[in-house]
Amino acid sequence: MQHQGPRIAVLESQESLGIAIWKIPFYRAVKRTWPGAHITLISAKKTVVATALREVMRPYVDEVRDQARIEKPLIAAARNLRGLPRYDIVFDARTKGLRVLWAKLFLRHGAFVSMLPGYLLTSRRRGKAARPRHWVGRLMAMLEVATGTPPDWRGEVPLPEAAHAAAAHLLPAGAVYVGLCPGAAGAYKVWPLDRFIDLGRRVAARGWTPVFMIGPDEREMVPALREALPDALFPELDRSDPHPEIKGPALALALGQRLAVGVANCTGIGHLLAVAGTPVVSLSGPTDPARFLPWVEPVRSIRAQDYGGTETMAAIPVEPVETAVIEMVAAGRNSVLTNDTLQDVS
Repeated sequence: MQHQGPRIAVLESQESLGIAIWKIPFYRAVKRTWPGAHITLISAKKTVVATALREVMRPYVDEVRDQARIEKPLIAAARNLRGLPRYDIVFDARTKGLRVLWAKLFLRHGAFVSMLPGYLLTSRRRGKAARPRHWVGRLMAMLEVATGTPPDWRGEVPLPEAAHAAAAHLLPAGAVYVGLCPGAAGAYKVWPLDRFIDLGRRVAARGWTPVFMIGPDEREMVPALREALPDALFPELDRSDPHPEIKGPALALALGQRLAVGVANCTGIGHLLAVAGTPVVSLSGPTDPARFLPWVEPVRSIRAQDYGGTETMAAIPVEPVETAVIEMVAAGRNSVLTNDTLQDVS
């Protein structure tokens, strides 16, 4: 593909699925700022953008240099950095000063933008942006520093037609689907399963359809969920569509685009739904929403600390979650609520 815009590099240490998903709005904003840009992701170690997330990221990332060994040992890192092409703009998303300094010294570049405090080592500052607490907000602030204007990050991820067809088969038009995401990377971040079941029953009582988003780590929950909520849907497990090749993040994103709202613990699936443009009710206790709230509008943050002063997820009652779901369904997708939005926590 011919590119008419600048050559842009984004530097990262390594990326798990959750971290890579978080960065999608940033890449979308970069592509909108420079529509003809050639964007290269350079990761010192492994990145899932080279594997599980490659197809999803294809509209945004033109090239992935995986395991580039640009951090240590320092002499080898300097040599590897010198061996890379020259980039017109470099966004360094890492937070360790020596690594960022090494990239600025040895990677050939035009403009260099860092995410360090005070945007240390950044050249050609065109905007004055505060450094937010929110991790995605910091990525966006880097872009504002580079361009002088707030970035345009909103939207949905372009997906193959087969993904939309699979999702339409699994979640046909005509119903109000409420996504329920009961899992999390650690048990300490999980709202109790009986609360999700109670919420599912309340959703069903309103004539809406509970849709459970189930990953590999949540399969043991499924028998109890099916018994308690026989009318709930499990689209990632009950595949009746003609596109079995669509799975993983692509299927979850396509399903998310058909949900009226999603309720998720503070974990990867909440961020994935946010990338799909799904309004999210985010439940947190031990994690700080000021740093980790899903980057989407509308979003509602419900914290355990507001119900008894404890980080324990069981402190969150069902009623405020139900209220948030009702309000967000009423507001509709692509509507920005007036409180608890990203601006309030970033």
